[in-house]
Amino acid sequence: MSPSEPCYSIGVLVVPELKLHEFDAEFQRLVKVHGVVGEVRWAKVAKSHGLMNLAIDLLRHVLTSDLCFNSIVVLKAAYNKWRKGHIDAAFYTTYSFLLRHCMHGREGDYVAFIDDRSEAYGKHDEALQIITNRMLEKIAVRAMLTSVSQSDSRKYAGIQAADMLTGAIKAAHHLYLDRELRLAPGKKLLLDRLAATLGWDALHYDTWPNQKFNIWHFPQAEYRATPRTVKLQPNYDIAYVTASEIVHVE
Repeated sequence: MSPSEPCYSIGVLVVPELKLHEFDAEFQRLVKVHGVVGEVRWAKVAKSHGLMNLAIDLLRHVLTSDLCFNSIVVLKAAYNKWRKGHIDAAFYTTYSFLLRHCMHGREGDYVAFIDDRSEAYGKHDEALQIITNRMLEKIAVRAMLTSVSQSDSRKYAGIQAADMLTGAIKAAHHLYLDRELRLAPGKKLLLDRLAATLGWDALHYDTWPNQKFNIWHFPQAEYRATPRTVKLQPNYDIAYVTASEIVHVE
């Protein structure tokens, strides 16, 4: 998280245990179809139309499968804990809020695999589990977070997919909040395609709450519906990005 960025975002891809192998197989199929080499990350999106089209297909798959994706976009300037300089505490508090939302109204045990972040305090995974379960107890749900594991994203398709979608959402909000932001043309092109797949004209809206694909603006009192809340109207006929389009925008 760059200190200069006006917001940060966390995303969670929820995959039912019985669908985990199916999702992994679909992810690897899409990687092969689009000729993607190496790890799938938003940071790598620039000139590769294959990686961009993989992102489009990942969003389509979430919208048409048993999976669901939830993200929280946090406006730093409005978040009191962040303003006071409690950066790690602020980040993991909002992470717990997001996990609680993912399990609200559901039953059963959940396991979380989170991207391995380099931090001085190495027990954030344990704290995240404890705090989330305390939050769940307060709302009396029949769900529990049984483990949180910091994991190598290269080995987990779900982490890579979540990184791609979360990165796109954060970039779109960053672009909205900072009109002077310089974003690679290829990334802008992909943001337009992803937004169009949702039936939107841009990717910087919120949906909260939504059970399939959710974008939650936080803090709610200051940032909710900025610029507005929009319902999903998925369009699965959005064209792939072509190599010639990337050449043109550059």
